[in-house]
Amino acid sequence: MSGVFEVLSDVAPARWLQESLCDEWTVAYVVPPVFPAYALISHPLADPDDPGSAPGFEIPLDVLTPFVRLFNDANASEVYLGVWEGSGIDPGSSSVFGWAPETEGMSRRQQRSYWKKRTLEHREQIRFSFDPAVYEAMARRTLIGLPGESQGRDHLILRAPLRALATPTWPEGAGLGYRAADDRGRMPNVVWPQSREWVIACDMDSSVTAVGGSQELIDAVIESPDLHAVRVGPHHPLPAWDE
Repeated sequence: MSGVFEVLSDVAPARWLQESLCDEWTVAYVVPPVFPAYALISHPLADPDDPGSAPGFEIPLDVLTPFVRLFNDANASEVYLGVWEGSGIDPGSSSVFGWAPETEGMSRRQQRSYWKKRTLEHREQIRFSFDPAVYEAMARRTLIGLPGESQGRDHLILRAPLRALATPTWPEGAGLGYRAADDRGRMPNVVWPQSREWVIACDMDSSVTAVGGSQELIDAVIESPDLHAVRVGPHHPLPAWDE
């Protein structure tokens, strides 16, 4: 994997998480109901004037970065990351369409040929932006369903030092689809340490991130000026992305 990010060839480290998730469409659907305290973190709005513009389906960078910075021992900790295999990882699912001035005067056949070429170039750019280990894992189906199998929610499992997530530029070198033109790459849906002391996760159908851990950790999340969080219980309803 690129740099310090390693795609695992065995998803066993995530099996406990899969087996612990329960209670559909509640916090416990993404974070196991095994922790003393929980919180829901709101995602920053893409448009301050539009309450429905909060990004969804993965943990936003501007939520994960301040969360990781709460840990003083970040240099010594190693974490697992679960990344949903959908939404942009498969280049074959993407296309390019629209209007381009250079197509003016072209015949329909020429335009089709033009956009076919642009689409192939776009797909190649996507493939190049991912570490080959990502596609190897997908080809071998070295994935795990979270919260369960056969739900279209298979995840790649990666391993990295927690310190690697403390800088907002980490997606540029993670091999998860970062492209300068888009200024973003894929983010994880779930992160947890080897010690299993906490879990932070976002369901792909939600626009909030849930976190479970010690009372001390959740107090720090609530008090952080960079995180807009509220205390909840493990069976609190999980808001949908458009709520």
